[in-house]
Amino acid sequence: MVLDVTFPAFLLARCWASVLVSIKLKFVKPIQVAASESGFNAPMSKAPWWYLLIGAVLGLFALILFWAPLRRHLPFSTFPLGFDSFAILAAIDANRLGLDVTQNNPLDAAGRHHVYSNWWFYLHHLGLGRQHLLGFYLVSLASFLLPAFLRFRPRNMKEALWLFSFYCSVPVLLCLHRGNNDLLVFGLLSAVVPCLLSRSPVIRLLAPLLIVFSTGFKYYPLIAIVMLFVPEKPEVRVRLLLLSLIALSVLAISYYRDFSVSKNIDVVNDARGFLGIGASLLFSGEDTPSSFHKLLAVGVGLFVLLCSWFLRGASGWTLSVSRERSYILFILGAAIYAGTYWLLANWAYRMIFTLWMLPFLYSPSSMERMPRFLFVATAWVRTLFLALLWLPALFMLSQSLLGAPANGLYESIAIFLLQVGYCLLAIYCTVLVADLVFERLRHWRQPTEAL
Repeated sequence: MVLDVTFPAFLLARCWASVLVSIKLKFVKPIQVAASESGFNAPMSKAPWWYLLIGAVLGLFALILFWAPLRRHLPFSTFPLGFDSFAILAAIDANRLGLDVTQNNPLDAAGRHHVYSNWWFYLHHLGLGRQHLLGFYLVSLASFLLPAFLRFRPRNMKEALWLFSFYCSVPVLLCLHRGNNDLLVFGLLSAVVPCLLSRSPVIRLLAPLLIVFSTGFKYYPLIAIVMLFVPEKPEVRVRLLLLSLIALSVLAISYYRDFSVSKNIDVVNDARGFLGIGASLLFSGEDTPSSFHKLLAVGVGLFVLLCSWFLRGASGWTLSVSRERSYILFILGAAIYAGTYWLLANWAYRMIFTLWMLPFLYSPSSMERMPRFLFVATAWVRTLFLALLWLPALFMLSQSLLGAPANGLYESIAIFLLQVGYCLLAIYCTVLVADLVFERLRHWRQPTEAL
């Protein structure tokens, strides 16, 4: 395959956020964090488990790619490599030819229609098309793997095993295999926390711009706007929120002028079976939930927020905004997961964003200030989190071994149990994210004890 000469520019433009995660530029001076730093942060010069983890993960993925007998037994074996990456490139080509990409795309092997914004079409100025599938796919992988590997460095075998369990779970492997554009969003949002932690006012202003820029490609990154409540000083929060509103106004104009929301926003999501995730799927029990079930899911999410507010008022508890990076990363991952769970029906590969939650969940130093009930809940969620990563594969394997029919009683019960687990995790994430927002609103004019 011969790449267009402009493609390296695209590679650099899409990966710059990943580089910011780990490289400390001279003008980006991270603030001092709590003395008890989170786990998964071993020095690169003294991280043998980190190198072993990278080798094991990349080796397993290469084995899946090149060993057909193993690939045939995986739940995503029906999808060709780079399946979702090809859909984006096919939509770019179809738009260039003047075809209606909101209808079935004849240039896509599966005939899928484009369900995202028109921002993707601007990539044709870089010369991108279906002939660049390999390069685009590799950029997507790098947008996830680079910040993930560089930020999460295991200090011991236990942390290495947790990370290996995450990377090699079916939801994550499904996302990597298909080359879903969530990988690109992950790379962009990975730079939000380093920007917020910077002492430089200019660098901090990049955080809302990154969030809005990501929203230009997919809708759900807008949920990460809650990260702008993290800074301690009220004037900093106001500055970031105002900048985000200005950027969102420009984004809204772009949406209105350049593509029809009515044709794209209300689409049938093909998330289904053991690999579907979303509150509307729990309430409907079907692959295509109705508008009523979607509204019911949003209503339950709002009810959880309301309960969080009254819980704080009745018991007076608060986790308090922490200086630890693990807590700040957790808020980013929890906000994306909980928001997309209550609002959308997704494939389970949306779980890739829960990687940011790992240090908080598994580092004891993060739990010193927790109320007793939240400490117990976190212990249960830690087990639930690992179960949700591997239960889809175990259920599919047991269904095959038992010879249970598709769409039968066994599958219905297993899917229901999975959806209940996803719901419990979403409730936990919602409570903690709401705690941050409510605490900041409560002390809006007073600096609190964080950044």
